[in-house]
Amino acid sequence: VSGSMKGDAILKAHKQVLDMIEQDTDDTQFAIMTFGGKDFIRWAGIPESEEAEPGQPKPKPIPKGWAALPSKEARDKAEEFLKDIDADGDTPALDALQTALKEEREKLSIVLISDGSFPVQQCGQFQPVILSTQQWRIKNGFGPAVIMAYCVDLTSSEMEVIGSVGGGGAYFAGWSKDAKPEDQLTPMVPLPPFGPIGPPIQNSVR
Repeated sequence: VSGSMKGDAILKAHKQVLDMIEQDTDDTQFAIMTFGGKDFIRWAGIPESEEAEPGQPKPKPIPKGWAALPSKEARDKAEEFLKDIDADGDTPALDALQTALKEEREKLSIVLISDGSFPVQQCGQFQPVILSTQQWRIKNGFGPAVIMAYCVDLTSSEMEVIGSVGGGGAYFAGWSKDAKPEDQLTPMVPLPPFGPIGPPIQNSVR
């Protein structure tokens, strides 16, 4: 998490993650990965190897780094994890996004939360990386992932590209009724709800 995320930005990011976890959904698994400097820090999750009830099909195990919802325990542990994350370092969002896309899951939804302040060398690279990694997913028998971009700042052209190419849309938390008309790209809206481990249901933001 880069230094530009200090203050309100990192708090907005934390709140958005927790708001998603608190959505009333069943049969959903989630993971958290932070990116800053040269390191990716992944939440340990609450892995489980569940046994089937008599006469019932065996449930899918919850792998390391993931947790099942709804779960107050998962929510509380995720909050503890986020509190230890500082806004410091660079923003290797491109590598983090590619790493997330290579999760070996048939259905995958990704929410990239950032202020959109990416290093110059990453700009223009998101679209080709997303498309090539989606092809990798299809070639290896996984469905294409849905990627949503949630920007904690007023606007970011790169976050718009990510949301557009990823198919989940871009949402901007920095919107203000006092902003100039040309800057009012997308009103602040809550992230759409997630279906059971499937793609997000996109709200209309226009």
